[in-house]
Order: sequence, then structure tokens, then C-alpha cells
Amino acid sequence: MKRFAIIILVLLFNLQSVYSKESSTQSGKISFRSKVYDWETKKFIYTENHTEHYKDGSHIFSIIEYKDPMGKAFARKKIEFGKKRTQPDFFMEDFRTGYLDKSVLVNPSTQEFAIEHRRSESEPLKKERLKVPGLVVVDGGFDYFIRDDFDTVASGNMIKGQFLLVNRLDYFVCRVRKIADSKFQGRDATVLILQPENVILRTLADKIQVTYDTKTHRLLEYIGISNLRDDAGEDFPKVKIVFEYPKGFLD
Repeated sequence: MKRFAIIILVLLFNLQSVYSKESSTQSGKISFRSKVYDWETKKFIYTENHTEHYKDGSHIFSIIEYKDPMGKAFARKKIEFGKKRTQPDFFMEDFRTGYLDKSVLVNPSTQEFAIEHRRSESEPLKKERLKVPGLVVVDGGFDYFIRDDFDTVASGNMIKGQFLLVNRLDYFVCRVRKIADSKFQGRDATVLILQPENVILRTLADKIQVTYDTKTHRLLEYIGISNLRDDAGEDFPKVKIVFEYPKGFLD
């Protein structure tokens, strides 16, 4: 069930939708990174290097390069936000193992998705078509899901969505709620947790905790299971991901 928690974020941690006032009126790109640490040992594991591309004020796509402590890239993800920003198309591949995840929104009106998953290069590629009802959240679209309804969840109300889990070729209802108002590196912060709605799944799956900047609604920290595996193809341990933005970006 830990792998269930992984893709929920994917969180991601792989949360993408950061933008500045400048980018809302101009085209261009924004680059930042996040550092990933073993939650228990505090050991630095890898970095996520994000580049977000904008056109006419809209977030068009993001590229994420995953690099080991020596700076060698070992995985890459592209997320395209053009159709629905909470349901982006994405493709991720780990060059070491051949692990692959892909999702394409083939019909926005019916919310039909074509999804693909491969655990390793030696295993077959699995494909599925799914029509998902309700408010659907896919991969990096989680960040827009939070930002679009930030005032609601920050005021103490729960929000829910259908989370597409590509590596399970399925979807589940998950919920997000606030657990605390806090401080993060001197900034006002809002701490949220993400869990499955189903009681049984909730007892089996690790919860994911994310901390957002209260003023800008930008992601500051993620605590949960990594969405990647190590060189041997084994799950990484529980991790803490700290997001680092350019100086003055959050002001």
C-alpha cells in the first residue's frame, strides 16, 4: 500500500504550478529546485530540478530532471497543462531501470484518459483507458487542485478529488485537510495532509503531508514516500522534500 501513497502526490511532489506576478503577464520560464532527504537519517538523496514554461501568462508545460548527489541525471518528467491544469498530460521515465508512467487526457469532455505503466525495462508495458467521473486530479495537477481551492482548505474545510493512479491503472477518491497553521523558514505556512477517502485504504496507506506558503500558496515542503526507486529498483524510504526558490521569488 505504500506505492499507493507514492502516486497520490506524486505528489509531488512533483508539484509544479509555481508562477510569479511577472510570469502571469509575460512568456518565459522559471527554474527552481527541490532537495530530497531520507526522513529518518536526514541523508541527502537527490534533487528535482524544475523548469516551468509560460506563454501569454499561462503555464504551458514543466520539465523535471532528477539528479543524484553527484549531479548525474537519472530520470526525467514532462508535464503539459494545456488541456486542463488539474489533469495534465505527463510522461516520466527512469533511465536506470526503465520505469515509465504516462497519462494523456484523450477526451476532456468525458474525462477519458489513456494511461501506461511499466515497472522496469524487463517487464511488459501495461495500458488502460479510463473514464473518471467528478473532479479529477492527475500528477502535478495536484498543486493547481490545492491552489484553486486554497481559501477553502485553509479555512478548515476538507476538499476531495478523484486521483488518477497511473501505476495502478486506476483511480481513488482522496481528501485534503488542514492540520495546522505554522511557520516555515520565517514565513507563515499552512500544513495539509492528503489521505484516501476509503477508511480501509486510509489505515493502510501512509499519509502525505505538504506545507504551503500561506501568502503565495506555493509549495514549501513535502513529507511522504518518494515517487522514485533507487538504483536497485527498490522503493526509496520516507522522504522530506524542501523546495528552494530564487531569492525574492516568494515576496
